[in-house]
Amino acid sequence: MPEAEKLGELRKLQTDWDSYGSPPIVPAIIDAAERLLQRLGDTSGVYAVPLSNGSLQLEWRGPNRTYFEVEFVDAEHARILTEANDDITTTGTIGLEGIPAMFAAFREASQPPSVCPQAGRRMNIGE
Repeated sequence: MPEAEKLGELRKLQTDWDSYGSPPIVPAIIDAAERLLQRLGDTSGVYAVPLSNGSLQLEWRGPNRTYFEVEFVDAEHARILTEANDDITTTGTIGLEGIPAMFAAFREASQPPSVCPQAGRRMNIGE
């Protein structure tokens, strides 16, 4: 299911949706997630996950064990977690406007390297 459709389904969650008494997802956070997904462009591989605190996160698992996560703090802010080459990086709370550029850079950097047969060494595409 495309994540925009899944966000529509998340709007329907009611109190105790997870049988642990969790609140429904805050509508303003779903609205913010929809706007962010539109700004990201290619969202293949991005998944929306409800959180038990009434928020949600967007996750992207890329090649070579790379991972990008956006956890919404509120409708204007999020925390980012990235993982690449077994290195985990987190940000403090940031504004949503900076996330598309971060996501694009991370996605580009996580592409698998190509092999240059003439040099016999690994190199990044565009090197």
